Amino acid sequence: MVQENVINNVFGDIVELKCEYCGKNLLEDNGQNAHVLCIKKINKCNEIVDVKCVCKGDCTKNLTNFSDNLSYNFVELHYMMIPGFFFRKYFKILRDINDGYLKFTDKALEKFMLISTALSQKISRKTSEKEMETLLSSKELGTW
Repeated sequence: MVQENVINNVFGDIVELKCEYCGKNLLEDNGQNAHVLCIKKINKCNEIVDVKCVCKGDCTKNLTNFSDNLSYNFVELHYMMIPGFFFRKYFKILRDINDGYLKFTDKALEKFMLISTALSQKISRKTSEKEMETLLSSKELGTW
């Protein structure tokens, strides 16, 4: 039986993943009340200008400044803690970068790497039966 709230010490020290608005540690409840917010500038090569992890609700509202030339894409944080789902998303991002469809600003890339590092502590384990059911029942659980 896999303990679903285990954080594996992958890099020596535990890396917390905090809400960018209120500072809550989003790994404590397995990301159930949070999402990853990917902010893209819409142009010929969609440029990710920021990546944020935020609590749902007020924190999200306080950190979004909707603009005509920006796209806001949300992914449920708890889905990103399912190993297969995490890797699907990660590989899609790599493919889009390779195809010239996507790029990151330096700031967004640093934040993406920090979020990936924090999430690796949750996905570096055996996939639970419930997570496998979720993964297999969905072709895609959200898009960037």
